Amino acid sequence: VAPEDRELLTVLAGLHERLGHWRDWQATLERLAAAAANPQEQAALLLPAAHLLATRLRRPDEALALCRRVRERRPGERGAAALMGEIFARREQWREQAALLQEQLHEESDRRERGRLHFELGRLLLEHLGDATAATGHVERALELDAGRGEAFALLQRLYESQSRWVELIELLRRRTTAAGV
Repeated sequence: VAPEDRELLTVLAGLHERLGHWRDWQATLERLAAAAANPQEQAALLLPAAHLLATRLRRPDEALALCRRVRERRPGERGAAALMGEIFARREQWREQAALLQEQLHEESDRRERGRLHFELGRLLLEHLGDATAATGHVERALELDAGRGEAFALLQRLYESQSRWVELIELLRRRTTAAGV
């Protein structure tokens, strides 16, 4: 099948999917992506191929490579970042996951999503890399961006207590009380 024969490749991809021919489906998705007209369409085809590689085919290194290609074509692509994060977590590659979260922070413009990313990075830094100081900064930033994030209040309270930061803890508890309307 010629790469430019997109209709035939699309039908072939559907057949491979229905028959459970995962490797053939993944390869056909990549061929379709190579023939795609624009980066958005390429990314939309490469992401399912990456999921197949990570799950059905158990080839996480290849899945990561495809996710990187997707993110090159569509910076800020959340699906590829999420899959990369899952792979890094399964492998306990915490530094790589932290670097990915940092990249996402630089790409993201949505305030609430930035708050979520700061919280996730703070939790990862504390729980897996043992960096309470850096974790505190990210959790504080998460609360600045999304004041209703209850889990961030709880984690920041724990961080302040463990670091004997009593003045900040009192202020945090005041903020929480005010936010709760008590």
